Amino acid sequence: SNPALDFIHRKEYSVSLRGSFFNRLISADLTFFNSDMDGFIIQNPSMFPSHLSGGINGSSFKPAINNNIQNRKGIDFSVTAQKQLGKVHATLGVVGSYVKTKYKKYDEIVEWDNLRVEGHAIDAIRGYNCLGFYTYDDFDKNEETGKLTLKSDLPTPKIGGTIQPGDLKYRDMNNDGFIDERDQTFIGYSDVPENTYAISLGCSWKGLGMSVMFQGVSHVSRY
Repeated sequence: SNPALDFIHRKEYSVSLRGSFFNRLISADLTFFNSDMDGFIIQNPSMFPSHLSGGINGSSFKPAINNNIQNRKGIDFSVTAQKQLGKVHATLGVVGSYVKTKYKKYDEIVEWDNLRVEGHAIDAIRGYNCLGFYTYDDFDKNEETGKLTLKSDLPTPKIGGTIQPGDLKYRDMNNDGFIDERDQTFIGYSDVPENTYAISLGCSWKGLGMSVMFQGVSHVSRY
């Protein structure tokens, strides 16, 4: 057991502004928030030497510790307008939110900065940075056999099969002359939208009501 192991702690603060204007014709609400989830448990911390892991049946003498910190901060807002038009009560509402996430602290040992998780969005999409397609100009052709060989000044792919014209061309992020898993980087947003927004319209007349809402999101990556 590890007596130093603790629960995850949440540290949060928010500031809100609320008001109404023009004899309550328009009301508005604005909230800024910042939240830290501190102390996510990691099972194989890098702060201990590697010889403490890799025991019998995958056992490890490395203790689990509280380490990683996730940060979420952003703004929520809403604006509502309402007016009596004869016997009809009409409303218009606009709501939205902006949320930015990142790993404030992340246990890792990385050789190349493009692989670093700390400082990037939580669950952000990672992959290869595509430059386009290989063309015949990227190859030297043996006139006798017709065999195509990738030019020596281009990085050598270590993923996939034999490279041919028309295959996807990826960026050598660490400039080591090879294209492999160490060239992955962040290529998209998180699968949780940064921006969420909606507009609602409504009216009521003699106890009958009708409303419609349009909503959307942006800065989100799905695959």
